[in-house]
Amino acid sequence: MDIDGQRYLLTGPVTVIGRGSEADIIVDDSGVSRRHLEIRLTQGHAIATDLGSTNGTFVEGHRVDAATLLDGNTLTIGRTRIMFWDGTQGTGANG
Repeated sequence: MDIDGQRYLLTGPVTVIGRGSEADIIVDDSGVSRRHLEIRLTQGHAIATDLGSTNGTFVEGHRVDAATLLDGNTLTIGRTRIMFWDGTQGTGANG
């Protein structure tokens, strides 16, 4: 995942993105809640869930409470853009 040009690997089953110190990935954006967004990896899927943020979570420009992410999706929280890559492209694992 790419957040404003910075790359992050989602290694655990749940990653919290927000501006508070308790978030796993901290973004410096006043439009982002302390615990804004959760990315949960389950059965080969990544599910983004808004954690009751003030300004909402947008996937491809649509406000969502939760969404299954696809390779290349753009998420927006506050003024921060997040690019999601599922990491499987080019591996040849599934033909």
